[in-house]
Amino acid sequence: MPTATIAGFAAFGTEIQIDSAPPAGPAVWVTIEGVGDITGPNSAMGEAEITAHSTGIPVRQFLPTLADPGELSFPCFWDPSDPTQSSTSPYGLESMFWAKTQASFRQVLTDSKPTAYQFTGFVKQLSEVYPLAGIAARTTIIRIIGQRTIVTFPLAAMRPVSAYVSAKGGTRAAVIQTGADKTWKMEADQDWLHVAKENFTGGGGVSIAIAPNTSGQFRRGHILIPALELSYLVQQAA
Repeated sequence: MPTATIAGFAAFGTEIQIDSAPPAGPAVWVTIEGVGDITGPNSAMGEAEITAHSTGIPVRQFLPTLADPGELSFPCFWDPSDPTQSSTSPYGLESMFWAKTQASFRQVLTDSKPTAYQFTGFVKQLSEVYPLAGIAARTTIIRIIGQRTIVTFPLAAMRPVSAYVSAKGGTRAAVIQTGADKTWKMEADQDWLHVAKENFTGGGGVSIAIAPNTSGQFRRGHILIPALELSYLVQQAA
């Protein structure tokens, strides 16, 4: 008889992302940087015993009750200046913890589709370690609220997905990975963001120009790629 094989995929490259957009806007997913081994979610189903003598069956009987969607935990190298870990960024793990923010997260897998588990949650715990012969790290626990949904999206990726620039502005670069025959267009949602080229076929590098900020206020904008469901977040100091 032929031997059955089990298809699997390597976990390396799994990402935890957070929706960085305001509640009323479309989702803008940003990858939490420096994430290590991911544990969970550890979902569990509650139960209620319904054993009754009248059944005449000498075996305990149970029914499922309320499901607990569980928690997701991961260590990450701690970088307080990174927007996803900052105490000042609205979607930083530190600021979300103290503000008790409920946000949208997704766990992007590395299978061939690719697939992501999307869910709502809040930062339940932040645990820091400072080893004398190691790197400062922080373990984050996210409590999941409600049932996760499974989503699939185009085979495309962008690295990096965000930038924080000074008021002087400047130029940033990103690399897009996608199929060789895939066509796409870049769009800026703010007039102070500019791309050197708008229309592309296949993957490659892109250049983003950020104008000086003379408004006196912190500002943010996005370079959007609707066809690939990708976006690049730009945050600029006052």
